[in-house]
Amino acid sequence: MPARTHSCCAIGCLVLSFWGVRTLGAEGESSPGVSEHERAAAVEASKGGMPILVLTDGHYPGNPFGGYLAEILRGEGLVEFCETERSALVAAADPAARLAAYDLVVAAEMDLNAAEEQLLRDYVRAGGVLVAMRPDADLAELFGVRVLGTRPEQLVEHFGVDAAAPLGAGIVEQSLQYHGEATHYALAGATALAYLYDDADTPSSYPAVTVHRYGNGSAVAFAFDLAKSIVLMRQGNPQWQNTEGDTMPGYRPMDLFLRPDGTCYFDPKRLMIPQADEKQRLLANLIVRLIDKPLPRMWYLPGRHKVIVINAGDGEGNFGPEIAPALDACASYGGRFTVYLMTRGIERTTVEEEAAWRGAGHEVGVHVYGGGPDGAEAYEALRDAYGKITADLNSKFAHGSRTARNHTVDWTGWVDMAAIEAEFGTGMDLNYCHYIRLESLRPAAGYLTGTGLPQRLIDAKGQVLPIYQATSHWLDEFFVYNEIPPEQAAQIVIQMLEAAEQGYYSAFAAGIHPCRFTGYGGKDKITPVWPHAVWKHCRDRQIPLWSAEMLLDFVEARDRVRFENITWQIGTKPESCQLAFDFHTPTAGQELSIMVPSVWSGRVLKSITAGGQTADFTTETVKGIQYGILTTTAAEAHVAAAYE
Repeated sequence: MPARTHSCCAIGCLVLSFWGVRTLGAEGESSPGVSEHERAAAVEASKGGMPILVLTDGHYPGNPFGGYLAEILRGEGLVEFCETERSALVAAADPAARLAAYDLVVAAEMDLNAAEEQLLRDYVRAGGVLVAMRPDADLAELFGVRVLGTRPEQLVEHFGVDAAAPLGAGIVEQSLQYHGEATHYALAGATALAYLYDDADTPSSYPAVTVHRYGNGSAVAFAFDLAKSIVLMRQGNPQWQNTEGDTMPGYRPMDLFLRPDGTCYFDPKRLMIPQADEKQRLLANLIVRLIDKPLPRMWYLPGRHKVIVINAGDGEGNFGPEIAPALDACASYGGRFTVYLMTRGIERTTVEEEAAWRGAGHEVGVHVYGGGPDGAEAYEALRDAYGKITADLNSKFAHGSRTARNHTVDWTGWVDMAAIEAEFGTGMDLNYCHYIRLESLRPAAGYLTGTGLPQRLIDAKGQVLPIYQATSHWLDEFFVYNEIPPEQAAQIVIQMLEAAEQGYYSAFAAGIHPCRFTGYGGKDKITPVWPHAVWKHCRDRQIPLWSAEMLLDFVEARDRVRFENITWQIGTKPESCQLAFDFHTPTAGQELSIMVPSVWSGRVLKSITAGGQTADFTTETVKGIQYGILTTTAAEAHVAAAYE
């Protein structure tokens, strides 16, 4: 990061619960009958603590993915929010007062009755900001649009952000994919921030995202559901589950993105853009720019790094001395490695060998194989096999498999395999592998799932699973199958690393088989070479080389961060202001970085204190918005940022 350094300490917060709304992850059941004093106190506490409400409807039949909006906000580091269900909001003693407790509401796609629609009109008119996914047609005047009809869902469809508009600045200028139906709007007072496209290169006249001033507030409408779009981009087409698509025998996550005839669920011309991440950045930027006070955010990666590399290799049937060369080579560059062992590897690797690997900072997990059944029929076999292999690992080495990648990338259902892994204590899945083999798409590297960053998976019923998806972006087999020379393979990887440094912030995962790393019996001339070039590049540029378990540790600590008691205070001098808040994470020791706007309403960030001590910070432009960034390894502190 550019280093304009100023002289990090750390940063506590209380997890508030009021009116049945708990911070981050609340069920949102209301508690009617609270006193006026309690209600007023709750409103004030929220205004000083949680400025954002995520409003969902878990019973909405048309779209089960509204709850993923909370996961998107976590991913974007905007952790100062509460969640509540629509039913809990309307059952509150005073729904209007409850809404008024928040500066901004992000509303999932849902059907509203007339009273609920009026509640939102009144909220915005009084000064609130509403960001809604495909809002009811009856609210067209609130959003400053006219509803003209519906655009049916297509496999590949695009929209483009007006990067020249202040609210669109920082997002890529190329069109991006979206998934799901979209509403055709005509502007009726609103301003368009993005437009639906007729194809990848041709904008239509229909806006995709609009903003409208209504009374004292603002209303933003997405013509498509951002949450659904991101889920489907990351997890593939649920209509293709348990069917063959990648032309290779056996069902894998890749089959959710391809058909044997070359039909894609992604645009090959956009593979080098992390499109799901860019769409999330659009929402985050809108929130930061439209709310009436500066908001703190969490940076995406450890420290102030813009990219890290995860080294993970499938052990196949190998063990002990057959695996060690890959781990030792990675370690010689200052890196750590994850190896996934099959049953034979667990049986024949000694306790002493495994302990030495883990003592050196490497990770050992499982590499399960279902044994033959495919697709939907594989569920029971895979569940039994996964339960057995994790038990075997724990019995011999006294630990579970915190992350996993499966033999032949075995999969079942849409995300059923991930749910199996989570059932047995695995917290991160690396089975979404990029290895496109179709002749018409070769050698298409990039972001298969539209993302460079881990987030939790969600099932078809809208249940967020307790397991993170981390895409395996570079497989040694991809380079081998496509006959890509090692120098070119290394360059493909390095180009993606450099793009990440320029704004495509990513935690890339590599798939490096230890058996291929040592030449695969003389049959592989590519894998023994390109990892060295990548590791050297990372070492020379101080890009962390991590195990998958290290990434999981970091993501869990980051996602559990809370910002509360947020205040924006005007000083005795009009030009002097202070942003203050409490920071808390239950896990100390991770390099967590906090971002605060470096310019707000013409005032410039001058200093930051954390825990009462002056904190070093640097300034960085992140997707068009300039922030001051400080790093901490502590569990809690009070943070104050002074502006003049």
